[in-house]
Amino acid sequence: MFRLIEAFLGVMLFLFLGSLLVLKNQENQYAFKTSRPYSHPTPYIKEEIQKAFQSWSLAAFFPWEVNTSAYKSSFNDHAKTFFIEDNYYGKHQISYKLDTLKKTIALNVKGEKNMLMKLYGLLNPNQQNESKRKLSLFLKEELHAIEKQYDQHRTSWKGIQRSAPIYYLALEKKWDSIPNDTIIAAAQSELLAFAEKRQIPPEGELFTVYPLSSEGEKVWRFALPVGRYFNTQSKTIRCRRYKGGKYISLIHHGTAKGLDKSWQQLQDSLNINGYTLGYPPMERYPRNRKNASNPYKWETELILAIKE
Repeated sequence: MFRLIEAFLGVMLFLFLGSLLVLKNQENQYAFKTSRPYSHPTPYIKEEIQKAFQSWSLAAFFPWEVNTSAYKSSFNDHAKTFFIEDNYYGKHQISYKLDTLKKTIALNVKGEKNMLMKLYGLLNPNQQNESKRKLSLFLKEELHAIEKQYDQHRTSWKGIQRSAPIYYLALEKKWDSIPNDTIIAAAQSELLAFAEKRQIPPEGELFTVYPLSSEGEKVWRFALPVGRYFNTQSKTIRCRRYKGGKYISLIHHGTAKGLDKSWQQLQDSLNINGYTLGYPPMERYPRNRKNASNPYKWETELILAIKE
């Protein structure tokens, strides 16, 4: 019996020493990464990933349970790196990188392997693969949530407003459908250049006047408000007048996607309240839109003049 116990202890000692040797020979560092493509505008992805990145935790990337009160972290905005020092599992770094040409985002995780991590890896041979799988799934879910947020239809109700009479330079163009953001931007640049060349100071925010009728030839007016009437001496750009008065409006957030839903929302409000349209529909663009590289922050005010 004593010999059996002695043999058992000998085997256990051998396994223990062998395990220590295996642990000692393991690499002291680890690193793994994953990447995914994105399809939405880079300025939006960059801003939202940076906001989300600072709220991520070590637990998102590792298969073991992490006591969130047992580690401290810091964020380096310049390096886009999250530094984590865990009381049990040592020091780690989580960083991300955007490749704006390929439109991909990569997550990189690296750190030290202390004895506890090495032991965990010895008892769980699939630890590295599990960590990579969790990292890939995490990035997929985060990116999906960010892109889903971008695609949501968003409006802000402004209600009934009143406008003073407005003179505006009007560039008229014929289009069968609603002009997209590129067409609108080109028309606005042409208006601004025209006004600057003739030293006509702008007096408000750029806007677009829709065709009054959906039938026949559709003429769109791209407009730049000015302080008074100007004889433009131009065949393409003329000075026109909006008489002002009461109107209802709402803010459409983002690009032109979903703009038809926003217009329908405003039109429904006009009908429900028993109002009659008193002027062609208008879109007004805040001045800060031109400098906003992130389309998610763009705002377009939709306006329906009320006949009085």
